[in-house]
Parts: sequence; C-alpha cells; structure tokens
Amino acid sequence: MNLAQMRPGQYSGDFSEWNSARALDVLDRWRKLLNPAASVRQYEPETVLLSANSPARRSYLVEEGVVALTHHLSTGKQVFLTLRSRGQIFGHSRHVLNHSFEFSGCALTRCVVRPLDSQWLVERIRSGGDAGVLLMEQHAFDLYESGAALIDLVHLGVSDRLEKFLFHFAAASGAHASNETHVHVPLTDGYLASLLGVSPQQFCAIKRRLAEKGRVRHLRETQTWILYSGKNKYAANAA
Repeated sequence: MNLAQMRPGQYSGDFSEWNSARALDVLDRWRKLLNPAASVRQYEPETVLLSANSPARRSYLVEEGVVALTHHLSTGKQVFLTLRSRGQIFGHSRHVLNHSFEFSGCALTRCVVRPLDSQWLVERIRSGGDAGVLLMEQHAFDLYESGAALIDLVHLGVSDRLEKFLFHFAAASGAHASNETHVHVPLTDGYLASLLGVSPQQFCAIKRRLAEKGRVRHLRETQTWILYSGKNKYAANAA
C-alpha cells in the first residue's frame, strides 16, 4: 500500500500553504515540548502506521517523510483524505477532539515518526502552552485543505486532480521546483487509481493523455514522475 502528501511545513497568511521553512519551525517547537528521551520509530514505504484498531490514545508526530490518511467506506472503497509531513500530527482527533471518524495512516515514503500519548496532548492544551497553539494552526490549515479538496472533487476532472496531487506530493517530499521537476513517488498505478476513484485501465489512459500534452511523464521503472511546470497551472501553488 502506498500514498502521498501535500507539503512540509508552514502556513501562509491565508493558511493555504505548508512549506519547508515553516515545517522546520513547527517541528522545533514540538520538540521543545517533548521529553528528549521519547522514542522515535522509522517506517518503510507502504507501512500502515494507524488503523481503526489502533489505540485511541495514540497520536503521531511526523519528523521526516510523508504519510497519507485514508478512510474506508462501507462499500470497501478507499477514499484519500489528506497528507501529513514534517511537523504535523495525526491520530489525535479520536481522543483530543472526541472524534469518532475512523481513518488509516500509511507511510508513502521512508518516515521517522514519534508516537505520542494523546492524553499528554490534552494536558498540555489545558495548561495553556504552545501545544494548543500548534494544534490550532494545524486545524486551520486542515479546514482550508478539506474545503479545497471538496471543491476539487466536485469541479476538477481526474487528470487535474492527479496533476495537483503530484505537485503537492513533490512539495511535501522536499523536491525542488524547476521547469522539469523529478519526484520519486513510490506508489503503484493501482494504488494511485484507487485514490482517484478510477480503474487501473482508466488511470493508464489518463497518464497517456497527460504525457501526450507534455504536462507529466511517468518512468515506471524508477517510480519517477517528471512534472513540467511550464504547462501546469498547479506548479506555482505547489512551489
């Protein structure tokens, strides 16, 4: 199983952007709140970090890498929700926010993650410290992203959603934007197709059309996507 995220670390003035500089700042602020002896864990791509059966009091802080959050419908289909990268927390909503919505977290790249006790987060928030501010900032970003995702689902075709996802993944994984951005996406065509809600056959047809238009190109042997920013309207927003 594999997936991808939107971007490492910061919010712009309108909470629409998460960039590397902000990610490092946020991660540093979290580390100042944590016990230096707290353990960190490393995960390989496609490792499931969080599932519906995970302990409700377990939360996770991403220190390196990209994690995808998904939800499984009663029909058995998997729905992509969002990405988590450096400086962002996931898994806390069930305990901190008393939110019953179940989702899964899967490493899309090699990840370094720090497990947290959600009750500790609650206590830090009640104490009026920086933990509450950091979570508030993340949720402001999440509200923006969830609204944008809903608009995309209603108004964008599958080709546009794939391009936008790839540029966001490139930004989240730290790829440097250029006229030809090369980004390693360790996801199978079948898994990307499931995220977009199309069949593998449809996904292959979409890739072919985008390549013919000179917008993206996929090198399957190396799991590399080449993104051509000059012909892509999402390049500037993902930089």
